[in-house]
Amino acid sequence: LPADRESRILDISSSHGTFGIAVARRNPRAWLVGLDWEAVLGVTLENARAAGIGDRFSTIAGDAFTVDLGAGYDLALVPNFLHHF
Repeated sequence: LPADRESRILDISSSHGTFGIAVARRNPRAWLVGLDWEAVLGVTLENARAAGIGDRFSTIAGDAFTVDLGAGYDLALVPNFLHHF
């Protein structure tokens, strides 16, 4: 991730958020966006707050295949997604 500017990380199927949170904690200028079902994102948000990155975390609720992901990401994480295939 670029150290000279803010960056955005998309964590697809973020689940508990462990992987995206770990990356965001190591990069204090990174903003983490967790994508998952709405019911799951409550856990992700709790974990982000507990890890001290709650102020750099937002969510996208819905199906990873159909929801608008937005744009401008520097990194996309899929550790909790690909194993389904």
